[in-house]
Amino acid sequence: MEKIKFRVWDKKRKIIGIVANIDFSSQILFYIHPTETFGRECERSVMKKHIHEIKLMQYTGLKDKNKKEIYEGDIIRNNWHNINKKFIGCNLIVKFGIHETSLDYYASSAYGWYAEEIGGEKEEHSLHNLPSDGDNDIEIVGNIYENSNLLK
Repeated sequence: MEKIKFRVWDKKRKIIGIVANIDFSSQILFYIHPTETFGRECERSVMKKHIHEIKLMQYTGLKDKNKKEIYEGDIIRNNWHNINKKFIGCNLIVKFGIHETSLDYYASSAYGWYAEEIGGEKEEHSLHNLPSDGDNDIEIVGNIYENSNLLK
C-alpha cells in the first residue's frame, strides 16, 4: 500500500515544501523546504504554518516516465491514447474528485484522480489505468503554482 504523502504551496513565501506533520485539531502544519545554493541542496528549513496559509497537494501514488512523483496540481504532458484511441498529447492539470469518463459510446461520472486538459475543450481523463511505477509516457512539466504560464 502506498504511503499517503503531501506537498505544500506556501502562499506567502511562494515556495513548495514537503509536509512533515499536520495537526488537524490546531490546524497547524510543519513542512520542510530544502534550500539550494549553486544547484546543490545545502540545508533544510522547517516551516510552521496555519492551514489557511498554504495549499495542500496530495501524492497520487503515480510516477511520471522519469520516476518523479505526481502530485495534485502538477501539470503533466502526455503522449498516450485514451480508451477511444484519441491522441491526447497535450498539457493537463492533475486533480482529484468527480469527473466525466467515457467508455466507447457512453459517458459516466467517476471519483478519483484525473487530468483535465488545459484550454480547448477541457476534457477530463481518468488516471486510474495508468501504471503507478512510471512505465508510461507522462512527464511532469510544472505545477499550477510555480508555472502559471503553462495554464494558458
